[in-house]
Amino acid sequence: MGLTAAPLQDNAKKRLIAYHEIGHALLATLLPKSDALDKVTLLPRAGGVGGFARTMPDEEVLDSGLISKAYLEARMVMAMGGRAAELVVFGPSEITQGASSDLEMVSRIAREMVTRYGFSPMGPLSLEGEGSEVFLGRDWLRSEPHHSQKTSNRIDAEVQRLARHALDQAVSLLEPRRDLMDELVNLLIERETIEGPDFRAVVDRASDLGKADVEAAQVGL
Repeated sequence: MGLTAAPLQDNAKKRLIAYHEIGHALLATLLPKSDALDKVTLLPRAGGVGGFARTMPDEEVLDSGLISKAYLEARMVMAMGGRAAELVVFGPSEITQGASSDLEMVSRIAREMVTRYGFSPMGPLSLEGEGSEVFLGRDWLRSEPHHSQKTSNRIDAEVQRLARHALDQAVSLLEPRRDLMDELVNLLIERETIEGPDFRAVVDRASDLGKADVEAAQVGL
């Protein structure tokens, strides 16, 4: 029994990582405004401990240098894919810290949407000076916020709302596709890496759910 314990543990860990990365990859494939999936793999990056899902930047966004609200919303939902997959498959008590960097990304995007781009119900305001660090000579100074504590609280609340809504949308898109997630996880464990075109072919062939619900899910973010 002792000899099989480690492989069983390794297999459980590999399957958990697979579901996490499939969550990202599947949302990247489903969301119309998301960057295209390049590949999803169980092989870690250099110095990493798990797999990853890699996307390719949208050429139109790169060429224009302009970022739309819909594009940022899609990035947040896709970033929440790992945590959402863990919730759907394993339940709230079994989520892991594996989404920590994803949550940092979502928080950063949401705060920029609120404080820099005017992409929130707070209106077309630029509040990016809030708590920013300024380099003067050899010293770092922290600038004073250009708004009240009440406004800071509103910013924090709006950032939290955007992050929670992105997670809710990610869960709502993955839940009805649980069978497809299982199929993709099994394929990823078998191959270790699935290239973007192959992944999209499986999604197109296996999923009988159209993209209407995907587009509807993003409304109101």
